[in-house]
Amino acid sequence: MRVHGLKSSLLLLGAVGLGLVATVSAAADSQSDHTYYRANQTFRIQLYGSSQRVTIPQGTVVKGQVSGPFPGLTDPAKTRLEASFDLLTVNYQLKVKNGWPKKVHAGGVGKYTALNNVGRYLTATTRPKYMLEAKGEMPAFTRSMKTSIWTGPWVTVTTDGYLESFGTVKHSRQRTEYRPQASAKITKFTQKGTHRYYYTKKAVKGLPTKRVATHGKYQYRLTVTNLKKTKLQTPKHQSYADYYHVYKLGKQTYYTYAGNAES
Repeated sequence: MRVHGLKSSLLLLGAVGLGLVATVSAAADSQSDHTYYRANQTFRIQLYGSSQRVTIPQGTVVKGQVSGPFPGLTDPAKTRLEASFDLLTVNYQLKVKNGWPKKVHAGGVGKYTALNNVGRYLTATTRPKYMLEAKGEMPAFTRSMKTSIWTGPWVTVTTDGYLESFGTVKHSRQRTEYRPQASAKITKFTQKGTHRYYYTKKAVKGLPTKRVATHGKYQYRLTVTNLKKTKLQTPKHQSYADYYHVYKLGKQTYYTYAGNAES
């Protein structure tokens, strides 16, 4: 997963490069931390680098940042509240129901929004407790640091409480909307120390869930363990290291991008 060199603190980008891997004990410099917001009315916002606009329905929780107010471009008295947010954690079914484009125009990247004057439609809310990633981490978890979310398998949790699993594809997803190979509603979530437990009514293809009941809403359980380990990798195309946090999903090791050492 190559790093895409957009340094704006308002954009959530993943990064995996090809390079040497080493375990480090120091804490990683995290990504810019985002806040969670709830849409207080339905609005539209552009996909970054594209003229295409997508609908965010009223009540939708999004992960991003709001900045401002800034003076208006033509009238300083009319202020702007600019916002940008990550779209990896928006439920795919919500995208389908609201007519999101299946493909982003050339030059666009479909996983996050552009900066638009939509901050006035967003109200800060608490972080859903079931979110898979911790503060400062990318919400995409992969089996290998050499795996790209553009073509390889990865998993996430949506802001409205669904586990989503994505399989390997032949062509890059970079300019297409993400379609999971499987998803399931989280019916129960608990946490004990470094262990987090996600329960679903059905198994999720691509995830190491364990069957714990034969009927009811809590038939399958995904155990996520934060190993409290950090690995670094210096891609060939950059002079500084990228950091990844290490987790166990079931008995399988997963990685998530957690920032870099760029000064």
